Amino acid sequence: MSEVPDYVIDTSFLTQPNRDYYAFDICPSFWESLSRLVIERKVETIDKVRKEIMNGSYDDELKKWIRPQPSFFVISTDEQDVIDEYGRLNRRVQADKNFTNPAKAEFADIKNADGWVVSYAKVRRKKVLSQEVYSAGAKNKVPIPNLCKELGIPHLNITQFLREMKIQI
Repeated sequence: MSEVPDYVIDTSFLTQPNRDYYAFDICPSFWESLSRLVIERKVETIDKVRKEIMNGSYDDELKKWIRPQPSFFVISTDEQDVIDEYGRLNRRVQADKNFTNPAKAEFADIKNADGWVVSYAKVRRKKVLSQEVYSAGAKNKVPIPNLCKELGIPHLNITQFLREMKIQI
């Protein structure tokens, strides 16, 4: 059993499969596998992701899944090194002339977990799990994979993660 998870989960890694190809009613084995990885401490998420899900208009099944997960699954971002890294990352994004002002505002929004996921991953040396896609020349959104690439943080989508973990569902 791993004592320190290697992966941090972004909101999109949970919301997109829930709405589509791994919905609870058609692919419960995905969620069972993910719950097992939580218990084995292979994956974790941050407080801001949980808050996005609980406060968002997401499916009740997803809320029911995340609510009872063990406390060690949801990590606080209220650590000075994570806060400092988030500040650096946010300043970097705000200074980037390629992104539109609305994209920068969305990134900096207190309700947006993306920057916190990347900052946490950088500081704690985690791989980021999200369903966002790298977009060279992105202007209207600050994609997590773009930030990961710039910062040298590994980024995996669900398919890549399942293959890396050798999980068949």
